[in-house]
Amino acid sequence: MDKNGHSVIGRTKNEYSRRTIRFTKAMKDALVAQQKIYETFGGKYLFCSPNGCRVDLSNFRNQVWRKTLEQAKMDYRPIKQARHTFATLAISRGEDLSWVAKVMGHANTQMIHKHYARFIENANGTVNGSKLDGLFDTENNDR
Repeated sequence: MDKNGHSVIGRTKNEYSRRTIRFTKAMKDALVAQQKIYETFGGKYLFCSPNGCRVDLSNFRNQVWRKTLEQAKMDYRPIKQARHTFATLAISRGEDLSWVAKVMGHANTQMIHKHYARFIENANGTVNGSKLDGLFDTENNDR
């Protein structure tokens, strides 16, 4: 998105936006499922609309996001809050702050400390996201 909230196709926001990370199991599973949808439509975009086109954010927000929150009996929250939820969950599970910052596209941990310091209980986390894997494992969930 540009400063006016319009989609931009092309270069990333900054050098940290283009990165290589180790996927957690949940991340990999979600991308594998999304790839099947993409292949079904043969669209141009990995994350596409039901007809294989680019996702219209306004339509997604109104037709998917709001309805999902309502079904979950949750108050409305902006889509970008999912990013904060990821950071909060990762940090509270003890993931390494450098890994969290890298996944989120930050140059260093400064933003993590600034916005999520209250969730940092265990600074001796992993450097690969493996503590998040257990979050979605209902058979062996330790929390």
